[in-house]
Amino acid sequence: MSPVISLDKPFNAGGDIPPALKAYYIPGSKTRSGMSGFGSFLLQEVQLNGLSWQYQVFHIKKDVSFLESMPAPVLLAYIVLKGSFEHQVKGLGNLQVKKDRFVVLQSPAYFN
Repeated sequence: MSPVISLDKPFNAGGDIPPALKAYYIPGSKTRSGMSGFGSFLLQEVQLNGLSWQYQVFHIKKDVSFLESMPAPVLLAYIVLKGSFEHQVKGLGNLQVKKDRFVVLQSPAYFN
């Protein structure tokens, strides 16, 4: 069974960014990041003209599950550059995105 990591924690101003992901940091963004045996991740939030934009980068070495929920309307875009990404969406089921593919989802409220 793969480890389960919760992404539902508040963002911090700054913070330690894993070395493999420093090139993806957006200056001025609020961040959350982590490193473990599965790899590393960097979550960033940028506020611009009343909109909140999140940019997430994952460097995954082993299978891992992330838990995330968003109780407000949201527009999601997933772009997979390497490997594959499987996402389970309540009411939609399993969504698998393979290398060099992308998917855009709009939901009135999104819950994992």
